[in-house]
Amino acid sequence: MGNSTATSLGSVTSWQLSAVVGAFKLAFLVAYLLALSSLRDIKRLFMYHGAEHKVVATWQAEQSLTLLHVRQAGLRQERCGTSSLLVLVALTIVLYSVLLPLLLPELGYGLRSDGAAILWKAVLLLPFWGVVYEVHRLLCAWRNLAWVRLLMAPGQALQALTVRPPKDEMLEVAIVALRAVMADDDGAQVTQPQAQAIRSYADVVVRQGH
Repeated sequence: MGNSTATSLGSVTSWQLSAVVGAFKLAFLVAYLLALSSLRDIKRLFMYHGAEHKVVATWQAEQSLTLLHVRQAGLRQERCGTSSLLVLVALTIVLYSVLLPLLLPELGYGLRSDGAAILWKAVLLLPFWGVVYEVHRLLCAWRNLAWVRLLMAPGQALQALTVRPPKDEMLEVAIVALRAVMADDDGAQVTQPQAQAIRSYADVVVRQGH
């Protein structure tokens, strides 16, 4: 073999191979999430995910954390981890196509092998997640730009698989949880209430003076 970027699969380049693998990963991810969403417990989990999105959106809009406001909040969230999965797939295509040919040059020692490629991908996995986190964080910071919103649109669409409209009791749980986190950040002491002491969300609101 020469020093080209072509792989042992004839004229298939590393870019093309990475794109095909990335597309397969994305298709598998979508199919997996669709299958999961058909399970009763997972569907309920995705509804709690929706409650989390709504309460965070209400807080970001600087509205009071009441059930009325949270109900009206949107389900989509720019900082959702589901969206970062698409960023991971895209960066995998780019970075693996560039880095693997550099890390596994054709030196005649059999380094360019399936085993070596798998090993390097495993080594690079955690650094890649770090890059994905930073890229996703920057996209969220620049989300008001039109081209950034365009880039984030596929990730927003993917959230339709992992975010479901929640019930009111789920919203109430999310409200109480966020209030506890905010109290902890403010330095207030947060204690776990006894289960029998608090019978409803309204009871929690009254006790916290909201």
